[in-house]
Amino acid sequence: MIFLTALYFSIGMTMASSFHATPSPFVSVVPLTPEPMQYGKVEWAVVLNFPLKDPYDQHEVMLDLHLRQPDRREIVIPGYYERGVDRLESIWRLRFAPIQSGSYSGEFRLFTTQGTVSSSSVSFQVTKSKREGFLHVKSDWACVTDSGKLFRGVGYNIGWEARSFDDSKHFKDMQESARYSYEYMLGKLAQDGGNFFRTWSCSWNLPVQFTAPTNLDRYSKATGPINASACARLDELVDLCDRLKLRMMLTVFAGFADWKGSALNAKNGGPLNDPLEFLATPQGRLAGKNALRYFVARWGYSPSIGAWEFFNEIDNFMHGRDPRVEDSVVADWHREMSAYLKSVDPYRHIVTTSISHRPVAGLDSIPDIDINQRHIYKSTNTMGQAVVDGEKRFVKPCVVGEFSYEWDWTKSFDDFKREMDLDFKQGLWIGAFSPTPILPMSWWWEYFDQHGIESYVGRVARFNDLLLRESGGNIALENLKPEGKPLYEATIRTPEAFYVLILNRTFASVRSEVELPIPLNEGTTTYDIEAEPFVAALVASQHGKKRISIHLDPGGGSILRIPR
Repeated sequence: MIFLTALYFSIGMTMASSFHATPSPFVSVVPLTPEPMQYGKVEWAVVLNFPLKDPYDQHEVMLDLHLRQPDRREIVIPGYYERGVDRLESIWRLRFAPIQSGSYSGEFRLFTTQGTVSSSSVSFQVTKSKREGFLHVKSDWACVTDSGKLFRGVGYNIGWEARSFDDSKHFKDMQESARYSYEYMLGKLAQDGGNFFRTWSCSWNLPVQFTAPTNLDRYSKATGPINASACARLDELVDLCDRLKLRMMLTVFAGFADWKGSALNAKNGGPLNDPLEFLATPQGRLAGKNALRYFVARWGYSPSIGAWEFFNEIDNFMHGRDPRVEDSVVADWHREMSAYLKSVDPYRHIVTTSISHRPVAGLDSIPDIDINQRHIYKSTNTMGQAVVDGEKRFVKPCVVGEFSYEWDWTKSFDDFKREMDLDFKQGLWIGAFSPTPILPMSWWWEYFDQHGIESYVGRVARFNDLLLRESGGNIALENLKPEGKPLYEATIRTPEAFYVLILNRTFASVRSEVELPIPLNEGTTTYDIEAEPFVAALVASQHGKKRISIHLDPGGGSILRIPR
């Protein structure tokens, strides 16, 4: 109680109660942001006084901030429980990123089983900033920020930080190296020119929903449904991404089937006896909504959350059960949860989920899932056609959330290192010439870092930036020949030019005739994708030709730019 009293008097901002018969539960509301900025974090600490049983159950209690924006429209910001001091007093946080600059006013509302109580009014002024805001889907080819800037994700998976019990047969020492922290990996991604990555919340990494995480070198055990050590690390990760200007796809339920240490497990005090209940029962779905509300309330304010992803490869869980989980159960869960997530997320973050290689009937057609996602291994040359087919069938963008030459971690990748490295590089180029707003993201981040291959993202990112600037996002696929070996060919068009990608998918030099979609003309240039610096050379003496001879080095490639 001493802390709360000091907080109350040092700030000097008590919320006057308009309830005379019953004392207001609002002890104090403390603004923590001296100068609110557009798209920046604006934060309050709210001290409440009323009896709590489960502060994480929205059926029992919710704290929201209802605000009128400068355009007079109302926005609702969910709050989250931080900690309790005794049986009655508790501290809550509200985190908000203003999308508009100007004057805001509103009130906090506490919803309990006893009814709704409002605080007295709050008001503040938001200064305009040059920040870009949140990502939204614009087209198959690009996202757009609130500020109107085009964005296309270029990066790779950083699934987790190093753990002390890695199950790699051949690279255990490498993958357990303390070097592989978010600070190192994300610093390198940003330095190399990447802007996007994918990471998991699971039992060994950011274990927000685990009472007994499996990575006790980094995280502590918890006594309730939310792991404080995991939340603190995710706070740090979000702050790091904000500083580095990186966006992440955060997989919220990556480890829900890792049942032994889950906070949902009845043996740990949770409401469920089996992970299937999470998908198929009202109690499980309420637990899912409670978790989603918490993620939005605590981290949704940050534009570095590029997308919420529900599950990693939900089809593997479905087919790993006997009997197999029905498609209708999984699709219905996603339909309900995506609608709920959209209803509580005031920033309209992109929403996705992922499958490995087995379709789930009805999943790809859910309207509140913005982007469909596939994971494609051992078939990188098919990724372009896969996203084309998915977008045509379901009329929404598709991304390849994981890819690589090999998925089996029991093999030694050094036995086929050349193939692994070439597949990493060419997978990015195939993505750049495919209708997807986030380029394919490779797995095996530690392995590629050891070989210095991950920095290749910068080369593709520079071309991607050039493409967005020239096209204004007006890009279309003109032609695709993904047969694989020896050549991969793809052509895209912008209002200014055609771009033709030709990749040598072999480790031998290739001389071949290539049929172009249009004849070469004055001003045609060619880019050697392996050259450094990445510059264009003028093509001479082949004007008017539609069929040209090419010579590509082993694993090399060229991009032709043909003005329209």
